[in-house]
Amino acid sequence: MHGIKPTGTAGAASATQIFLALALAGCGDSSGIGPPPPPPPPPPPPPPVAVAVQLVAGGSQSARVNTALTDPITVRAVDAGGSPVDGASVTFVPAEGSGSVDPGSAQTAGGGVASTTWTLGATAGTQTLVASLSGNAPIEIRATALAPPPMPDLLIGQTIRFGRNDPTSLDLHTFRVTVRNDGPQSTPSGVVVQAAVDGVEIATQEIAVLTSGDEVDVTFVDVGPVEAGFREFTVTADPGNVIEEANEENNQVAAEVLVLRQDELPLATSTQIAGATDSETLYRVEIPGNAPMEAALRVELSGGSGDPDLYVTGGERPSDYTRYDCASANPASEERCVINLPETERPRFYHVNVVGYDAYSDVTLRATIGEPEGFDIEVVYRETPTILQEDIVTAAAERWESVLVGDLPDYFWSDQDNPNCRDVRNPAPGDRIDDVQIQVEFLDGGQYIYTTELCWVRGTAAGRHYFTPIVVAVGIDLDYIFAIWPEATKDDVIGLVMTAMGSVLGKNDFAYLRKDLLGNPSQERLNGSPGADSHFRGPKAIEAFDDAGGASYAGPKVPLQNDGAFGSDAYWRGSVFGDELMTEGFRIGAPNPLSAITVQSFADYGYEVDVMAADPYKLPSPSADRAPGTVIDLRRHTRVVTDGAAVPESKLDAGRKGRR
Repeated sequence: MHGIKPTGTAGAASATQIFLALALAGCGDSSGIGPPPPPPPPPPPPPPVAVAVQLVAGGSQSARVNTALTDPITVRAVDAGGSPVDGASVTFVPAEGSGSVDPGSAQTAGGGVASTTWTLGATAGTQTLVASLSGNAPIEIRATALAPPPMPDLLIGQTIRFGRNDPTSLDLHTFRVTVRNDGPQSTPSGVVVQAAVDGVEIATQEIAVLTSGDEVDVTFVDVGPVEAGFREFTVTADPGNVIEEANEENNQVAAEVLVLRQDELPLATSTQIAGATDSETLYRVEIPGNAPMEAALRVELSGGSGDPDLYVTGGERPSDYTRYDCASANPASEERCVINLPETERPRFYHVNVVGYDAYSDVTLRATIGEPEGFDIEVVYRETPTILQEDIVTAAAERWESVLVGDLPDYFWSDQDNPNCRDVRNPAPGDRIDDVQIQVEFLDGGQYIYTTELCWVRGTAAGRHYFTPIVVAVGIDLDYIFAIWPEATKDDVIGLVMTAMGSVLGKNDFAYLRKDLLGNPSQERLNGSPGADSHFRGPKAIEAFDDAGGASYAGPKVPLQNDGAFGSDAYWRGSVFGDELMTEGFRIGAPNPLSAITVQSFADYGYEVDVMAADPYKLPSPSADRAPGTVIDLRRHTRVVTDGAAVPESKLDAGRKGRR
């Protein structure tokens, strides 16, 4: 038992030794603290820096002047080693005259690439674009701008010319533009010019070939109608860009137009209307083709409250209501216009304008066609006439009624006075005068054959009936006539009374001045001078003068008496007209015809006339023998007062609330 060696003690010593050996081997540091930290990682490489720009694509292209190149200009930003750089800012700047780019600068991406679109400038030849890194390291890129081939250039003038500037919603519109070819090449045939309203086509026309510098007026006739309100009319040449032009931007012109509302007014139908002060409400009446040959259009306002006025005209609608054929401007709402329809060249449409003198409401408007209404002379005697006196005055009045045939606007008398008209007696307030009242007095003074006074006339609101008489006065002295010219007959006296009535109905110098019908007066009171070639310049009278043999007359037409004596500019010149009724010399015992020249002068004045009712008449030749009989110089034996005429103090006055 003493020969066995214990294993536990020897094994433990050995393990301790092993542990220490391992510990010393693992530490390597005689301090015994632990291993050192690992070394730091190396720093990252610096980012690439773009130092140059390289052209990638789009160089050496060509295109027409003022057009974009087909391919974009593409460049790449690279660093010093030639590697692409993203995120660099590249600017593109065309040289002067070399057009434009879009965009002007860009950031490189996707391999250092940036692009722009280059639109060439207007000059043919080499053009240059500079690409750079924000102004550094520039490169030049070139392209060739090709001159455009010869091509047309349609140009529309700056304005649309309209037939009228106040169209209505019932009107058909006529307007015109000028189309010009400013290019060196002719246009093809069949180029379209389009008219549109608010962008909607309303008419087209094809134009003929236009060579360089040629132009053509394109007129659109009877287009529409279009709705009321502000409307934009446009006219466009080659609206579909069918032909290639040097400039596509000058092919259109536009105009804004206010289209007035106008409604149809059916015949024999009552329409309730209302309007404000100064309002204008437009209607149109269509005359049926089967209307009787002898007929009149009656348009009437009635009932309701307020004060509308009525204006009616045939044919083309005037732009100003004071130029309508008939004007009715009575107090309150009772208004009436009667227009006899012509048997030939009858207008298809008549226009009605209701104007609010004051606000009105619940007024009835009605248009009908009925029997024609003639011109009425109401004769009022100061005292009871004898049978002879009445027969003479009646015959003279009826003769004038046979040639003056159209109704004048009625006038409702108000309480007023004219101190310049001494021989007139005012009608009673509210009296209706249709069409003129002639107050007749039989004189016994032994001084004048007749006296006349033009007392009250219609104002400018009566339109073409302006200055037509309402009330006039005529005095006749039969005893004076027969005492001085015992050979005078009843027919002679009727003729003298006709001359008196004619002087106040419209054949007088004062009326001619007011109606702008007197040319070159001879009387000093009319700012003229004796011997001046005084003449009547109404176009209808001039035409009748030519028809009566005056076509070759050398002086101004139609000649008036020009010796400067009082009233001379009212009479036809006796040396030219001979014994015509309205010359200054009345021939006793011979015909004194009422000629078509005189009748048509009343038409120029504003009356409706029947020229067929005139007496046969031809101008005498200068060498013709005069008819026998005594000639009375009417200027010596009559007193005619016309410049005392007054416009009644009513809405027929020219002032009319300051409007027009």
